[in-house]
Amino acid sequence: MAELADAHDSKSCGVAPRVGSTPTIGIENREKGFRDKGFHVSGIPCFLFTEYDSRKENRVRTIVFGEVKWKVKRIENERELQRKSKRGRRGELSREKLLLISDDNAEIEYTFEELLEIFIEDCELRNLREHTIKYYRSELNAFVKLLKEQEIELRVSEWTGETIKRNVIMYMKEKGLKTVSINSRLRAMRAFFNFLEGRNLIKSNPMKDIKLLKDRKRIVETFDNQQIKALFKECDLRTFVGLRDYTIMMLLLETGVRVNELVGIKTTDIIWEQKVIRIRNTKGGFERFVPIQDKMINQLKKYIAVRGSVDTDYLFITRDDTPLSKKQVQNRVIKGRKGVPYGNGLARCLPRLLYTSKERTVGII
Repeated sequence: MAELADAHDSKSCGVAPRVGSTPTIGIENREKGFRDKGFHVSGIPCFLFTEYDSRKENRVRTIVFGEVKWKVKRIENERELQRKSKRGRRGELSREKLLLISDDNAEIEYTFEELLEIFIEDCELRNLREHTIKYYRSELNAFVKLLKEQEIELRVSEWTGETIKRNVIMYMKEKGLKTVSINSRLRAMRAFFNFLEGRNLIKSNPMKDIKLLKDRKRIVETFDNQQIKALFKECDLRTFVGLRDYTIMMLLLETGVRVNELVGIKTTDIIWEQKVIRIRNTKGGFERFVPIQDKMINQLKKYIAVRGSVDTDYLFITRDDTPLSKKQVQNRVIKGRKGVPYGNGLARCLPRLLYTSKERTVGII
């Protein structure tokens, strides 16, 4: 009767009863189970029934009350779980447990990888653009790679301002990196270490007294009419890819949008009646409208008619009907042009070059 009382207690605790067939009396099978003890309550046959879970090597004991079962005990290997728990207490506490008991997070020795993930998680919580998060991760990993190349101690607590000056800035300059590339990495490092300092995850900020390098501002050269014509003649308008590339370059010339903004344009962003395009994927996060002229509208209508109906709403797509990426625009539309100057460096500055050339190129395409 004690077992039955336990069964009623388990029921009252919210354990859902399981309906099952009464096992055959006299059967003993280790794979399926066996009957332990039988008794009667108010004329209803009741008995304990033990089942085995071969996958977990657990024993589950249930009381069968007529046709209803209640689980009252399980996990025969409970002792093994306790032994594992004791073994875990003999080593060092995990980072999470240390955070619970520590009054000063800076006392905990974090690896760079752990701090990077904490920083990236915060960026995601602040809803930063995917492009921005990718930039942070790429530049910070490149920073650590520089230290590894010089066999510098990778303990974050050991990094100082001198480490940044000698082993990052000077090292990159010796490798021939341009000032704009060095400053781009320093900006990512500054954001990273300022975050760690604000969260009290480091005792001292190695970027505290580090300033960006001074860079001379150069005049951006523009295309002349001949170069613009050569650029557009590279497009084979008898093919979908050629028509798409032609439309892309014409839109860059018309609006001066960034490549990242261009690939984010959807067909629904074109407001034909108002002759404007909504730019959503902006650098600062603020949407804006850019006006377009009749010639650009007609070109977009031709392209959309050839593009047809596909699963994606993005305006510019590949031959496989997938959205065109920023890298694809740079490699295919820009770097692949034979009749234009500046070589591969054109990929970054083409939108600005086209837009600043606009006044002198009206009517040549």
